[in-house]
Amino acid sequence: MGVSDTVRGRAKVLLTSPCPEGVLNSCANSGIMIRDAEFKEECQVILSLREGEMPLFGEICRKCGAEFEIISIKGGKKLGELFKRRSVLLAACFVMLLLLVFSSFFVWRIKIISDGEVPVSKLMNALSSGGLYEGAPRFNISSDMLRCHVLAEVPEISWLGLNISGSEARVMVKVSKEEEKIYEEYKLTDLRAKREGIIKSMSVLNGQSLKAPGDAVEEGELLVRGIMESGPNPPRAVCAKGQVIAETRRNLQAVTPKTAMFKEKIAGKRVRFAIKFGKKRQNLYFSSGKHIDECDKIIKEYQLGIDGLFALPLSIVKEEYIFYDKSSGTYEGNGEEKLLEILREDLDGEILETEFKESSDSEKKTLQLTALCLENIAVPTVP
Repeated sequence: MGVSDTVRGRAKVLLTSPCPEGVLNSCANSGIMIRDAEFKEECQVILSLREGEMPLFGEICRKCGAEFEIISIKGGKKLGELFKRRSVLLAACFVMLLLLVFSSFFVWRIKIISDGEVPVSKLMNALSSGGLYEGAPRFNISSDMLRCHVLAEVPEISWLGLNISGSEARVMVKVSKEEEKIYEEYKLTDLRAKREGIIKSMSVLNGQSLKAPGDAVEEGELLVRGIMESGPNPPRAVCAKGQVIAETRRNLQAVTPKTAMFKEKIAGKRVRFAIKFGKKRQNLYFSSGKHIDECDKIIKEYQLGIDGLFALPLSIVKEEYIFYDKSSGTYEGNGEEKLLEILREDLDGEILETEFKESSDSEKKTLQLTALCLENIAVPTVP
């Protein structure tokens, strides 16, 4: 059934007549367009005609002594009645269409695609000051001006691209890679001790050694000077290179509360909703103004739209509060393993011996780690 038939309506009838051909000829002479005529029996035929031609068809049947029965009617008046019953739905669709057309003139969603770590808050502030923010008129945004502004504001970025599709802006950024330090052979660089210890071995590849195995050194003391003697020629400046392995003593301390509150089981949940239109928020609940404490708060925001096509300035905010039954108990954290893990991350060498000492008072417990280590204490410094 075409669009015209859907609007005007089409009826399917069962015609019963001793001479159906005569009725069909009379319909053709009267201008009634018959479609899909199908003989069911010798005196019965199923016809399809427009709903508006039914009165004239009934008059022809009365004159020819024929009878008819309406099987079904599609479109036409029934379609209008259906639209009347669905007036609220149609109005909502119309409002959504207007909202979609209106939102296409603004940017309501900003999506950042990066090939590395970039400070998002700093980038969003730079984009906002450059003219790209939620609710910004899309035709006022210049890609070239925005790119120049952001690259000047955020030096961590080496390249920026902008693609606006519908009401969604995709910002593609390339983060500058940290350049490797170039070894400059003739730049004066010394090696100093980063902590105190007793030197066990030295391996000097470049520079003049000022210490020997068995010497005790203090933090910051000069170990290898960036000077090379060259016979009759005057000393020349070089970049000192080498390792100084020393026996060091490291002390780490961890303080934990003696008792703590622990979650046992979920006592209840509470869910609240709000609607955001642009930057304005309307809560769908009554608030007493008091903060809800001692619970886990999970906030999720769902923005209406299709990712990559368009975004509407309308979003639904869901706040979920999870309450727990709590009890007081003794804190049983594995402090020894945690202290050793921290030490290994900071150590350029190996641990020889460890000793733990524990002390406590009425409120807290203190764990002390003393470790004997063998590590490289030489760090390059520029005088």
